[in-house]
Amino acid sequence: MTAALLILVLATTGPALAEVARPTTPPAQEATEALGREAAEQELKEAERAYLAARQGYEKGSKTADDKRRMARAHYEYGYTVMNSPVLQPFVKYPRALRSYRAALKLDPGLKEAQEGIDLIEGIYESLGRPVPQ
Repeated sequence: MTAALLILVLATTGPALAEVARPTTPPAQEATEALGREAAEQELKEAERAYLAARQGYEKGSKTADDKRRMARAHYEYGYTVMNSPVLQPFVKYPRALRSYRAALKLDPGLKEAQEGIDLIEGIYESLGRPVPQ
């Protein structure tokens, strides 16, 4: 009888099972994650600004071979930043990065990094059994 009473007391006075099982994130970790997200968002904004500045310069320029290489590099770097951004969801970043890599390769067919980026993203889509965005 005493054991049953003890179980009853523990069952009614202890924390609820949901409270015990609920994972919690320490405040310091939440702050660190928020700072990391802010830094990633800032990096993405800076990459976009750099890309837009390069594009404006390219459109106003004479489009020499050097201009094309610089613009190709700007496309690649923007695509790389987008592809590796923890802020963007895969359904957003993969197509956007793929477009940038393809634009880079069109301007500079010898840009090996752009081809590697294309191959990586296309491989991801193929491994998922999804059509590769055009």
